[in-house]
Amino acid sequence: MSDVSPDSATRLIAHVAENISVDVGSGDPANAVRADEMIRYEISRLEQTFRVGNDASMLNRWVADPSTHTTDEFDRLLAAGVGWQRMSRGAFNVSMRRLRDLWDRAAAAGCQPSPGELHEAVEDIADAPYHFEADTLRQLRDCSAIDLDAIVPGFVIDIAVDKAMRAFDLGAVTVSTRNRTLHRSAADTRRSGTAFVECFGGSGVFLQNATLTLLGPTHASNSRRPDDVLDPLTGRRVSNTISVAVTAPDAVTADAVATAVRVMSTADGLDFVRRLNQPPVARHPSEFTAGITAGPIRCLILDSQRCVHDSDAHGGSSPESRPLRARRINSARPSRLLRW
Repeated sequence: MSDVSPDSATRLIAHVAENISVDVGSGDPANAVRADEMIRYEISRLEQTFRVGNDASMLNRWVADPSTHTTDEFDRLLAAGVGWQRMSRGAFNVSMRRLRDLWDRAAAAGCQPSPGELHEAVEDIADAPYHFEADTLRQLRDCSAIDLDAIVPGFVIDIAVDKAMRAFDLGAVTVSTRNRTLHRSAADTRRSGTAFVECFGGSGVFLQNATLTLLGPTHASNSRRPDDVLDPLTGRRVSNTISVAVTAPDAVTADAVATAVRVMSTADGLDFVRRLNQPPVARHPSEFTAGITAGPIRCLILDSQRCVHDSDAHGGSSPESRPLRARRINSARPSRLLRW
């Protein structure tokens, strides 16, 4: 799988086994076991490569030394981050470490950041600190504030599952973590199956070739929001949304959209998702971004009044507040993708 030692590989697999569930469908039990091991190993290996919290990660080494040789996977992750920052008009931000550090220092001092400090931080992170020149990754300024942990889980799950699907004859793969579930199926739809995922208040969705990312509590009775959700456009904590659920064809898209929508107003979040689902010719030229998955994407927002808003509700902007029911999500059939 890699040049990591067998002992290291064993430790990585043991660690990730505690945090994810993998369900592999295959006519060959041996293939199913090998695919399960590959997925778990690849997820652990890649997370160690990209996580801010790992001092030896490629991200931290590249931040400290821009001449560090980077992999194609690393470049793709950073391209996805800066792409979603543009697409979301800053609601998703690659430099959230700057804001979190500011709030952490203020909390340690028993106060909140001043308006001046927030303004300075927001200005500092308004533009990504890196870009690509002719497909070559370049640092523009200090990159120590980069934190892509919001999309790293989805990114590595996509890679791990796609690799296993190519290597083994699998009917379907479902990978579940604390707040996301990915389902991939073979071209032979007779073997594909579906995955059911609980969403808000016991209701849920059926996934087929799609990913669900859920940020926030799963029960509408819990109206409190975590205090660590920060808006990169204002620097302040946001509390207008309890939870956000996003379905998309791949996990990194679901993660990025859910992260952005969670700091937007309900109306802006729904409009953002509908805009992503428009054909490219209907988008503003500034919204063309290489590597960004075009829909179908769906978003369900549980607001602070415990009402559920659906980006697919009649194509309009009026909120839906009725209880959710189980529904099928099939990214291979856009015209019937997200029907109630």
